[in-house]
Parts: sequence; C-alpha cells; structure tokens
Amino acid sequence: MITRLFCIFLTLSISGCSFFSNKDHGRIAVARVFEKFLYADEVSNIIPRSVSSDDSLTMANSFVNNWIRQTLILHKAETNLSSEQNDFEKQLEDYRQSLIIFEYEKNLVSQLLDTNVSNIEIENYYNSNKQNFELKDNIIKVIFIKVKKNAPNLNSLQRWYKSDLQNDIISLETYCHQYAQNFFLDDNTWLLFDD
Repeated sequence: MITRLFCIFLTLSISGCSFFSNKDHGRIAVARVFEKFLYADEVSNIIPRSVSSDDSLTMANSFVNNWIRQTLILHKAETNLSSEQNDFEKQLEDYRQSLIIFEYEKNLVSQLLDTNVSNIEIENYYNSNKQNFELKDNIIKVIFIKVKKNAPNLNSLQRWYKSDLQNDIISLETYCHQYAQNFFLDDNTWLLFDD
C-alpha cells in the first residue's frame, strides 16, 4: 500500500507540470515523448505490492526510462523508414492468422488424438513391424574395470565389484578413479558390444 501511495505521490508531483498536459484528463501522465504519454496506472501496475518504497522507486524509474528510450527509438524509426517499410499491416495479419490456425490445429489434435494405446495394440504393432526393431549391432549392459595386475587391494576390488551395497559402490568408484586404466560403472546404459 505504501508503495502504491509513494508511486502516486511521485507521479502527481511529476505530472503537475504543464509539460505533461494531455487530452485524457482522467489519468495522470508521468512521461511524454512527442504525442505519446505514459500514465501512472501503467507504471503502478508493474510494481509488486510486496516491494519496499526504495525498490518501487527504482523499479518505477527503470520502467519509465525504458519506456522513454523505446518510444524515442520507435519514433526515430517511424520517421526514418519509408511508408512501405513502415507498413506492417499485411505481415501482422498473416502472423495473426498463422497463430490462430496453429492454436486451432493444436486444440483439434488434442481433442481427436487418442493417446491411450493398449498392450494388445503395442504387441500387434510389434509383430507386424519386427524388422523395425532389429538391432544392427550387438549391445550389452556391462560394468568393467581394467587395472594392472600389480594394482593394490585387488581382493577388495573384486568384493566391491560384486556388491550392491552403496558404500561398496562408492569405494569402487573411488578406487577406479585412482588406479583403473579404464572403467565403466553405469550398468543402466547400453553399449555397443564391439566397443
């Protein structure tokens, strides 16, 4: 509430100048660039209620400065571009139509597309398309460790290798990083057999 009051006070004090007089007498203008106005309600709408007065002032100033900069650049672009370059009506209408068609198609697909596939349908598809499921190469899931014959603690290494206990897995990983010439410990990943 204090933030909003502070912004309104700020805009009232700024808009008191005759420089900001405008035709829309019901609204308070806080900035003017040529014939375009930025109103206090537009600034206050972007400021969250929960921010402090210092933060709200910073946010308001930043918003106003960005609006002024953008409006000035837009004005300069409009005055320097030819009328043909400035005419975006057809492009905007084409874009609008594309968005509408896209949204319609998306809704239509979501309404008509049956995403539930039964196990029987999956099995029938598999049986009629087995050639699409044949692997070109042999693959395996494997854990391997390559160490020198004279590496330390080989007995512990064998025990950790066969174990499913979390502490043993951590010990195995640590050992591999220190002593293994090559290793792969992710048994959830398929690898090419030749590799």
